[in-house]
Amino acid sequence: MKKVYDNFPNPSQKLEYPCGTIFSGKPTFNPHGDQYVLFKGAVITTGADSGKYPVQRVVGNYEFKFQLDLWCSTKFERHAIWQEFFKGFNNNSSAMGLSLQLTEYFNTFAHYSITDFDFSDSEEQSQRSEWRIRVGILVDCVAVIERNESLIETIENNVETPETIAPPADEAEGISII
Repeated sequence: MKKVYDNFPNPSQKLEYPCGTIFSGKPTFNPHGDQYVLFKGAVITTGADSGKYPVQRVVGNYEFKFQLDLWCSTKFERHAIWQEFFKGFNNNSSAMGLSLQLTEYFNTFAHYSITDFDFSDSEEQSQRSEWRIRVGILVDCVAVIERNESLIETIENNVETPETIAPPADEAEGISII
């Protein structure tokens, strides 16, 4: 790709082939009933939250679609670009798609999957030398919240029991409950 645009090209805009355009859709949030802890940080020693710990919890996941348009100068170039793109996007045969780490979002991973594609062929497009592939991509990533919380620490029990236990006191000496 020579260039990637974040909007649809204007009719008078001269494109540098091959190029791409990306449009994102509206995200959907799906809450999880079974939240889990992703990370617990070190105890906070100063300020209002002193004695608490920063805790990151996965509370759901986000899904959104975006459309990637790959623009080419010829049908042949379009076919070659599609083959290369598809092979590169799905280079792991055990899990189709891409999983990319989001280093600025709690180091979680987002998974990208191709959901559909379309080779745009019409008389108008061929007259404009517009050879395009529309690719629908679904993105899925976890939703994380971070807040400072008090933690219950694990208490280690070191109570030892003797090998023999003394027999109970004689009933006559004890207290009788009637």
